[in-house]
Amino acid sequence: MIEPIAGITRHPYYTLIDRRTYLSNKEYLYINYTYAHLQSQLNNRPKYFYFDFGASTFRHGKGGSSQAWFVQAFENANISFDQIFAFEVTITAPGKVFAELPPRLLPHYHWFNVPISADPSSPMYALRFIKELARPTDYVLMKLDIDNNEVEEGIVRELLKDKVALSLVDELFWEHHVSIPEMRKYWGNIPGKYLHDSYDLFSQLRQKGIHAHFWI
Repeated sequence: MIEPIAGITRHPYYTLIDRRTYLSNKEYLYINYTYAHLQSQLNNRPKYFYFDFGASTFRHGKGGSSQAWFVQAFENANISFDQIFAFEVTITAPGKVFAELPPRLLPHYHWFNVPISADPSSPMYALRFIKELARPTDYVLMKLDIDNNEVEEGIVRELLKDKVALSLVDELFWEHHVSIPEMRKYWGNIPGKYLHDSYDLFSQLRQKGIHAHFWI
C-alpha cells in the first residue's frame, strides 16, 4: 500500500480546507514499515540506512524538520537507523549541527556540509554513497530536497537507469518543483516543468520497485 499519485503533490486538504495548516503536513504519507521489518526477518543482519540530501539541521528546515521526523517515525515503528548521512549545502557551524542531535544518534551520524552532484563522475555524486555502502538486503531510505531542480532531476534520472542503485533504494521522498498555481508562491514559475512531469517520474520510480513519495 502507498498513497496515490494524485493532486498537487501535497496533503489533499491543502487546496480544500486550510493552506497554512496543510502546506507542510505529512500525515497523508504512507510508509511501508511492514516491508522494512521484513528485511530483518528475511535477511542476515541487514542495516537500515537513511540518506538525507538537503538535510538542513536535525530539528529545522524550510518545510519543517526532515531528519527528526524520519528518525521519530521509524523509531515509533521500532526501527532504528544504523547509519544516517546528512548532506546540506548551506554552511552551518558544526557546533550548531551536533547540538541538535540526540546523544543516542551521535555514533551513527555523518554530516556533509557540501553540495551533492548528479554527475556520476563526481566524488559527491549522490548515488555513489548509497552504492558504496548498502547491500540489496539492507533497507535504504532516501530523501531528496536540495531546492535545485536540475540536480534533483538528474539524480532521479540516473537512479531510474542504474540497476544497482534501483536494487538498493527502498523508500524515496522527493519534493519535485513544477509550475502549478497553488505552489507558485513558494516555488516560483518553473518554465517547462509541469504536474504531469511529476506524475510520470513518480510512476516510473514505483514501476521500478521504489516506494516513491512526494515530499513537502
